[in-house]
Order: sequence, then structure tokens, then C-alpha cells
Amino acid sequence: AFGQMASPESTPGIQSLKGVMTETFQGLLSDSERMAEAGADLVLWSEGAVVLSESEERGHLDRARELARRRGIYLGLGLVVLKGAAPQSGEPFMENKLTLICPDGSVAWEYVKANLAPGMERQWSIPGDGRLRRTNRAAGRITGAICYDMDFPAYIRQAGAMGADLLLAPSNDWPEIKETHWRMARMRAIENGVPVLRPSSSGVSTAMDPYGRILSRVDFF
Repeated sequence: AFGQMASPESTPGIQSLKGVMTETFQGLLSDSERMAEAGADLVLWSEGAVVLSESEERGHLDRARELARRRGIYLGLGLVVLKGAAPQSGEPFMENKLTLICPDGSVAWEYVKANLAPGMERQWSIPGDGRLRRTNRAAGRITGAICYDMDFPAYIRQAGAMGADLLLAPSNDWPEIKETHWRMARMRAIENGVPVLRPSSSGVSTAMDPYGRILSRVDFF
């Protein structure tokens, strides 16, 4: 469907996608609020949980910031943001992004996936700069990477080098890879001595401690 679009902002395909994704975004905000009511201090969405056009991103982000501030939680958004280039031009036109919002409603950092999976993602995505971000707050140093980033030990070594207290790793898998992929993330936790929170759509979501011990595990299937 993306390959038939004249531009990410103007075609009927994107216009219909906008409605679906706005509804999805609102649903995820509602789910996040329920988790905050249940006592969660941090809520993290999976990789690419919502697809947004660049013009929509600010408005949706403001709603998420308001929720984080009102509930006093960290909120991690897994977003795919469609940029201005046309897909048939052959140029990359989207960013796979993780945005972390602090309990005061400020944006701690935005991270764009740097290691792009072979195939359509690598062809269509704009890679990040390859630097992991971190918070510097009383709650600790929180950093993040996205899915395939976690397959590269030398890359994730940044988390250990910065002394991260928590590594967020939103992901999106499929049945054949689901077991192997969360176990690869588990190795990154052990190598760097950092807890990992890894929600995965179409895969195995896990929370693990710095020794790789599983604190929680949920299989999407």
C-alpha cells in the first residue's frame, strides 16, 4: 500500500490510515492511564505502535505529555513518523522512533532506530545517528534502543558504558523469531549489567534484571 502512495501526506491511503492511527493512539493512551492507575511508574509501548504523519506528531505528543504529567509517570512512545518524501522516489521516507516523556511532561529524549532490518525497513527508513540517549534524573539513567538494535553487542555496549540503570527496548517480532529474539536481548542485559524492559508486538514481551533473570514474560500468541 505504501508503494502506491504519491506522498505520505496527501493520498487517500494515508488519509484513511490517519483515522485508524488516531484511534489507535487514543486507545494506547487510555491503556497507559489504566496502567498508571494500577501503580505503574513507567509505561512503554511496543515498536511502531502508532504510525503518524510528520504534521500530526506534535499534537499527539502534546496529548501524551499531558497524560504523563497528570499521572506522574514516564511514558515511552513507539512511533513510526512519515516524513515528506514520496515512497516511489526511492528515497527513505519514515523514522522508527522511541520518545521518552518524563513525569513532569517534558520530553527526556527522542531516539531513532539506527540498525535497520534488511528488506523494506532498510529501504524506506531514515536511520538514526547511532547514539543512545539517556536521562539524568533522580530515578536513574534510562536509555533505549529499538528491536534489531539489540542484535548488536558492540552497539548496545553504549548502555553499559554510560552506566544505564534501565534499557528500554520496544520491539516487533513474528512467530518464527520470537523466542530467539528475546533471548538475544537477554544477553545484552547480562553483558551490560542493565535491566531491560522489552515490550514486543507479535512476539515475547519481557522484563529482566541485570543478571538476565526474567521478572515477567508475556507471549503475544
